[in-house]
Amino acid sequence: MLAYFPEVMPDELLYSALARLRRHRGIGASSQFMEELFGRSHAVASFDLPGGIGALVERLGSACGLDAGAIIRRTTLFPFYTAFVSAEARETTWRAMVESTVGVHLRLGLAASRIPVVRALRYCPECLSSMVASGGERYWRRAHQLPGITICPDHGIALHRSSLVAGQTRRHGFVAADDADLVVVGSGIPVIASPDAARLQALAVAAARLLETPPEPAEPANVSEGYRARLARVGLATGAKVHQAELEQAFRGYWGAALHHVPGILSRAALQGDWLASLVRPRPRAMHPIYHLLLRLFLDELAEVQPPFGPGPWECLNPLAPHFGDFVVTDLRVRRDRSHLYGDFECGCGYVYTRRRDVDGTVGPARYRSYGPSFAPALRAAIARGEGLRAVARRLKLDPKTVMREAAIAGIPTPWRLAPSGAVTRGNPVRVRCRSESTIQASHHGSCARDWSFIDRLIARAVGAEAAAVHSLLPPVRVTFSELERRMTSQSWIRDRSAKLPRTIARIDSVVESTNAFRERRLGFALSEAEGATNVTASCILRSAGLPTTWMPRVRAAMAARSTVQVEEAA
Repeated sequence: MLAYFPEVMPDELLYSALARLRRHRGIGASSQFMEELFGRSHAVASFDLPGGIGALVERLGSACGLDAGAIIRRTTLFPFYTAFVSAEARETTWRAMVESTVGVHLRLGLAASRIPVVRALRYCPECLSSMVASGGERYWRRAHQLPGITICPDHGIALHRSSLVAGQTRRHGFVAADDADLVVVGSGIPVIASPDAARLQALAVAAARLLETPPEPAEPANVSEGYRARLARVGLATGAKVHQAELEQAFRGYWGAALHHVPGILSRAALQGDWLASLVRPRPRAMHPIYHLLLRLFLDELAEVQPPFGPGPWECLNPLAPHFGDFVVTDLRVRRDRSHLYGDFECGCGYVYTRRRDVDGTVGPARYRSYGPSFAPALRAAIARGEGLRAVARRLKLDPKTVMREAAIAGIPTPWRLAPSGAVTRGNPVRVRCRSESTIQASHHGSCARDWSFIDRLIARAVGAEAAAVHSLLPPVRVTFSELERRMTSQSWIRDRSAKLPRTIARIDSVVESTNAFRERRLGFALSEAEGATNVTASCILRSAGLPTTWMPRVRAAMAARSTVQVEEAA
């Protein structure tokens, strides 16, 4: 065990502390020093995520005053690289650093990142002067070696690169800052004008803060969900749908020219890769911490907009619930249909209703969507009491045809003869009451024979509305036989009864969308999503719309036509 270890300075790298130890003891041979520290003469002198911490602590003993955990947290870049990963990934990285770091960069998603790693150790001239004045010697700071950061967080000046390149200069030895060639090889960035310098310094401060106080570990999906919630509060998302084109435009507007000084972010003035969109997707992959910081700093500066349907909670409109009229609804899903927003309000009792918000901000009346579990018991009790259909409808605050439809969906026989509205949209199979008790005929299974002609007309009438609903979905969904069948009944229910449902089959076949028609809609959607974005090429639109390469001439023609219309409208 070692009898002496230098005091670890504020924000000092483990690499730097070991280099100063070697300098203070006057050890010349790197192999001898590595053998003494790690038990291996050819151990690699890494400065970002070093391995072999367990063996090092055993040999340092009490001279260092730090255990393995303190060394990893306080003298390496571990807190920065694992700031936005799950607890499992953080624990795996921790164990790898205690033992061997083979493959750790790959597991953290850093190997595939476009943010370049720091090769040459960097320094701030102002910081070096302060170090000499306070402690008499210079050292390497952690905050100066963070990838993507080119500004000193304390002084706001460009970091300088030393001639000490990791993996090339003394790969198996440590070099102290006082022994390194600190001639200015070149600053990481040119002179930066305000406000870009202020933006970059804010990024550097945020990155340095991760070293001291990293956030609690979280699953990437939960982090992404948090981003989408914040985007919804600032008007850049509707429900779970993020307005990607608007997000990128606002993001670029906030960071401005500062993005040119963050390595690996831009390529020919466009964002390099799809990292911004990936960060806010429901299933994000492991992303570099710099991406998270860029998005978070941008979101921190945006003012929250008024929710489209006002702040929650919202009123429950279930007349069967004891909390009817109380503001207890907290679940709101917002969807967009052309120029209108629709909010689906779902209470904990299962009741769902919808409101529409027009472009002028007007919020329309509530429209019933679903009752939930309270409907069936209430209807059965009313039928048992011999109540009339209209009296039941008034109590349920529904029109009589809707009551009949919900009864058919729930499979509840009714004594009323009114035809239901719409069609059966959930449950399997369709169960409709026969016209009168005298027409009921028992089958060999002892169940009621179904009036298939009536069921056929009932479902056929609903095909047009369901096709229009599918056609209005964004991103576009193709109107297919299977999609309509799932929405109105269940998978294969109509096909299996095609001989009994000829009107339904013919009606569905008449509204099914062709492949080319669907591709045209995909193309139109991709063009609308790209509005306002810069440097959008025909290839980008082709990929975004999921079209084959044979559609490239059609894409170019559509882009040219849209550009002409925009010019004429501007004129």
